[in-house]
Amino acid sequence: MKLRRILYIILMFLLQIVANDYINLGPYVYVCFLPMMILLVPAGRSSIQSLLIAFGLGILVDLLSDGVLGLNAAAGVLMAGTLNFVFNVTVSRDNYEGDDCPNMYDVGIVKYLRLALLSFSIYFIAYVFLDGMGSRPFLFDLTRLIVTLAVNIPLAILINVAFFRRHR
Repeated sequence: MKLRRILYIILMFLLQIVANDYINLGPYVYVCFLPMMILLVPAGRSSIQSLLIAFGLGILVDLLSDGVLGLNAAAGVLMAGTLNFVFNVTVSRDNYEGDDCPNMYDVGIVKYLRLALLSFSIYFIAYVFLDGMGSRPFLFDLTRLIVTLAVNIPLAILINVAFFRRHR
């Protein structure tokens, strides 16, 4: 991975730790940078490498925050495991030549939104329903999922604009 990408991942990791410790928007919202970190893994990586990176980042987030140990790691591994399929369905390797991670400037805003929405949905479905494990009403978990997605998708777009904007 390029040094710049590694620095972005480190920055988002630090933001994730700060968000876990200091940002509490109530029981319905989980601000999470981990799916964005997983999307920063280059598209040309093998599935095994992506799974290991997602697990490593997820378990580090879990260890350094006071949530359920393994929850972010499990959701991250599920997202990374489905990422090649999601990428092929939303962006298509035929339309994307690069081995770099897809961003909205390279693939277009609509394709990037589909990629982010589908991959983040996989992550947060796993996260929300594993976190509840049937102990909360389904409607609560569904509301939490929708609100969390509604907060994290625009955040991903803002991060994408900040990190990958084209310099003229």
